[in-house]
Amino acid sequence: MNAKIISLTFIFIGFLFLNTYGQLKKDDILLGVSGTYETDNKVAITSFNFEYEKFDFNTAILSLGASANYCNFTGESNKNFFFTLHANLNFNNVPGSKFIPFIGFSGGTNLALKDNLYGAHIGCRYFIEYNVLLFAKYGLTNRSLTSPEIGIDFRF
Repeated sequence: MNAKIISLTFIFIGFLFLNTYGQLKKDDILLGVSGTYETDNKVAITSFNFEYEKFDFNTAILSLGASANYCNFTGESNKNFFFTLHANLNFNNVPGSKFIPFIGFSGGTNLALKDNLYGAHIGCRYFIEYNVLLFAKYGLTNRSLTSPEIGIDFRF
């Protein structure tokens, strides 16, 4: 497990030193849907995501966003719906402008306001078309040490 994390970290850091720029731009808005599976808890999560590319740092763009999520974690419906806020640092130094790696963190709570969720993630976006992106990310949260997520975003 540690070897995989270390390998992914070195690959990710390698993206930082490349010299071409990706396609995300300041003021882009991303709307999408994704699915996560917490392998520790055997819980599936469906998310509807919003992301706004807010701060441009030339080689990276900091985005702010929110997600509405549903999971089958408990039998109580007010604990199965939760909202998260997140921030991602999207690195634009990628050859061919098709892949954009990112890192980020998120935090939120359920509708009952009793269960908090927070975590960090690393991932990559792939441009199918100018306004259509697939993404995959791997997260570590306070509920699960393994949370792979895949989804699709549409840029506006």
